[in-house]
Amino acid sequence: MSIEERNAVARLSVEILAGVRVIVHVGAASRFEVSQLIRGARDAGATEIAVLTPYYLPATPDEVYDFFREVASEAAGLDVYVYMFEARTGIPVDADLLVRLAELPGVVGVKVSGESLDLISSFRERLPEGFRIYTGADGDFARAGRAGADGVISGVASAFAVPFVAMRDALLADDTGRIATLQTDIDEVVEAVDGSPRACAPSTASPGARSGASACPSPSRTPRCSRVSNAPSLVFTETAASDDGRRTTKELQCCPHTSYPAGERSLRVRC
Repeated sequence: MSIEERNAVARLSVEILAGVRVIVHVGAASRFEVSQLIRGARDAGATEIAVLTPYYLPATPDEVYDFFREVASEAAGLDVYVYMFEARTGIPVDADLLVRLAELPGVVGVKVSGESLDLISSFRERLPEGFRIYTGADGDFARAGRAGADGVISGVASAFAVPFVAMRDALLADDTGRIATLQTDIDEVVEAVDGSPRACAPSTASPGARSGASACPSPSRTPRCSRVSNAPSLVFTETAASDDGRRTTKELQCCPHTSYPAGERSLRVRC
């Protein structure tokens, strides 16, 4: 999206989600764009922003520190979260650098993507009390708290919300049996979405459904999907080559659902 479009989304998010916490991501390829996005977030009425590290071009720890020092100064009055994702940016942030960043005025937390819970635990040991740590590891939702994380910022839950909501309820109830059952379902949807462009292929749509979208591989355990009369459905396709050179295609039909009854093992997906 353009800067104008991203600022429009920020404005609409704060307006429509009144009373709900909104963290606006202002990371961008250039420092100039980051400034425009910070201004847009402030004008939208946001109080929290997340900022991806510089990316593509190499940056030393001191250069990353200087970047966030400037950002934090410009964003004075807003809570700033460092967003580190070395697998996508090529820029590492080790514990020493993160401790320095945590000392900057206005920097209140970090989102860590693509890293193990062991690293989260090592960060927790060195960061000040009250400094928030979020992980982007969707599949670690039930385990992140024990590692010292304050929560999970999940992209997968945006598409497959129901098992994550059910897991939240199971965690609050300390229902160990239910937690184990739901972990299997969460692992499956995380594997299905994957996040890898190479694993995604164009989807085909049944009559009446939107077409032209991309879809990632379907879960290996195909959900039981009860059709809703006259409701739109999508057929996600995954094509793979076998060892003998033959190509096979699997399909997942996705139908609207609203519930996830206790004990139900099928994935209830809202399209």
